[in-house]
Amino acid sequence: MLSSAGFAIPVQTIEVTAGRIEALLPRSTPPGSAKLVVTTDGKASKPFSVTIAPSNPGIYSRNGEGWGAGRIDNIASSGARSPNAYSNPANPGQMIAITVTGLGQLREVTVVIGNRVSKATRQGASLSAGDEELRVRIPSDVPQGCFVPLYLLETPTQASNVVTIAVKHGAGECSPGVIPKLSGTKLGLVTLFRTRMKTQDSNVESIRDEAKIVFGSADQGNETPGSFDSMVVLPPPGTCNAYVSGFVSEGLTSTVAFSAMGGLASTWDAGVALTLRRGAQSRTVGRLPNGWYSGNLGAGGAAAKRGTAGPFLEPGELIVESNGGADIGPFTLKADAPAPFEWTDLEQTAVIDRHRGSTVHWRGVPGDRLVLVVATNVDQITTSTGTCICTARGSAGQLKIPAALLAHVPATQDIPGIPFDQLYVASISAKETIPVKGNGLTGAAAVGVYALGRIVEYR
Repeated sequence: MLSSAGFAIPVQTIEVTAGRIEALLPRSTPPGSAKLVVTTDGKASKPFSVTIAPSNPGIYSRNGEGWGAGRIDNIASSGARSPNAYSNPANPGQMIAITVTGLGQLREVTVVIGNRVSKATRQGASLSAGDEELRVRIPSDVPQGCFVPLYLLETPTQASNVVTIAVKHGAGECSPGVIPKLSGTKLGLVTLFRTRMKTQDSNVESIRDEAKIVFGSADQGNETPGSFDSMVVLPPPGTCNAYVSGFVSEGLTSTVAFSAMGGLASTWDAGVALTLRRGAQSRTVGRLPNGWYSGNLGAGGAAAKRGTAGPFLEPGELIVESNGGADIGPFTLKADAPAPFEWTDLEQTAVIDRHRGSTVHWRGVPGDRLVLVVATNVDQITTSTGTCICTARGSAGQLKIPAALLAHVPATQDIPGIPFDQLYVASISAKETIPVKGNGLTGAAAVGVYALGRIVEYR
């Protein structure tokens, strides 16, 4: 039941599960502040404050969570429809159909596909309760890839949730992104991170070196590209993605690692632990219950503590080796430590105006490498995490985060404790690495991430 403007308004429930209620508001519901009450077995919940807007567009995703691949159909010139998928990408210039909700009385709908703007046509008739379809033509100059971001704009500073669409010129599977495409049944992915964070209360940097390594199969299924290479949250260069989730404390390293390693149907056992060697120094990372190998390699500056090892990932080559496990025998791999670069306006980027967007600048990143910009914060009252992720080629030298997507990042709150309002600029290098020796390991890739970060104020 919804209480609004002094009236009690019944809400039509569509689907009810233990942790989720999907419902439909009557079109006559007046906009403004309201209270929502859920009654079960005659017992009413406490009122929950909500705001009713004349329109607030949302796009359905195939996983039902509002992020990832959108519920989008490709429309052929003959009128035939087929689900957009990594194995069935849309072509630039092709018409598509998008399943949406919450359009209200909007007559014209702006769709942003890969940072290109198009106008969509409302089809009028609802597909089901609360759902309807938009048809739009993909711009001919849209960036191509498996994870091209797509969202709706109600105003220049208010965007819907962001989903992705697979786009490729011509037939065949789309390109998944930065990780080299590998084939085989037993593959390895080595991800090395150096994070330099400007601390909040001093000019001393916090330096952390980490490794996340996983072994798996190229046959991942679930509409993940058929290779061990899916940077699923990383959009094509020059575009941005955004999502809202529950509280995630791991930060940038896990954001990139999950996206690089996500989608695995299974993981392979390559031993109890792996050893990383650089000259006379070595570090060990153990195998976690989820099958990953993960560990801190060293720390410096404000992150250094008594008894901890110093920084390990200095520029240059290092060796990853294992004595073997149940699935993969002994092997040795070569990988490069992340290469440094300069975020030229780091000191000046202390305040982010979410209504105007923000531009960052860098230098020293080779043109063929990817630059990743991540804006993230946690609403410490609701514990909701908002993240905006943008990419660019190193040669671009700058990138602007759109205001409409920064709106997904919560504003800074004056609450004591650990600050979560962070901004990162990172350089990503990736290449295929051939096992020096290997028993059962058919291929591998190495990813180096050098990240510069700071605490900011999101206004």
